[in-house]
Amino acid sequence: MKKIKRIKSSNIVKMCIRILFVVIFGLTIISIYNLAYKVLYHTDIPYLYNTTLHYVRESNYKPIIKNNDYLILEKGIYYSEDDLIVHKYYGGYKISKIVSYNAGSYITEDTNNKYYKVDTTTIVGKVTKNIHGLGIIIKVLTTPLVIIALAILIASYFLLSIYEKDS
Repeated sequence: MKKIKRIKSSNIVKMCIRILFVVIFGLTIISIYNLAYKVLYHTDIPYLYNTTLHYVRESNYKPIIKNNDYLILEKGIYYSEDDLIVHKYYGGYKISKIVSYNAGSYITEDTNNKYYKVDTTTIVGKVTKNIHGLGIIIKVLTTPLVIIALAILIASYFLLSIYEKDS
């Protein structure tokens, strides 16, 4: 008869804390990179290999793209018809679909059938991926209450580690 190995509850807690720690560490590295890029290049859009993230605050392309989605954008030299792009628009950003190219600028259309003439210098990038609802998750993870709870979890991890060494 095989013996079933019991898993200590402290090991499960420690594993969960390690995973949270890795996630928080990754988000911290991304935030530091974004901040450094913005400061060094005097821009509000940080790129990494012509790719950037865009948090959707505008709702001009519902139902495909909604508020609190994150878009992965790719900066290109040329864009094709039917590409969804994000471009600067009166101090903010607008999502629209390219309809045609005309004399150094693109003609785009949003879901309300409004047309815009978009200069190539105002294009942030082409939408390559839409991550639905990620903005809500990040908002929740960055609230003060959650940060305090995570600090308590990390402290408990170290306390469990010390307790196990003494036992």
